[in-house]
Amino acid sequence: MGRAALSGVRTTEYRVSIPGSALPGMYVEPYLIYVWLDKKGRIRNMLAREVETGIKGRAAPLSISVSTTLSDFGAPVHVQAPADARAVSS
Repeated sequence: MGRAALSGVRTTEYRVSIPGSALPGMYVEPYLIYVWLDKKGRIRNMLAREVETGIKGRAAPLSISVSTTLSDFGAPVHVQAPADARAVSS
């Protein structure tokens, strides 16, 4: 789709079309994912939005948006859950 600099890194933007799908009790509408890759083919940024409809017991559609930024490749990773973190169950 084009080129952009993200945090000083030159990237190429791609758009990926995902077809909709029907599952028992839910329909996922077709949606787009935008991905920005650096010259080494690593994902630098990704943006996706999904809309689910026909969910049993839910009148309104459910909209989910995810934006991911990746950087500091090769650096050590230290992950710690936030103090107010809680498990989610359905």
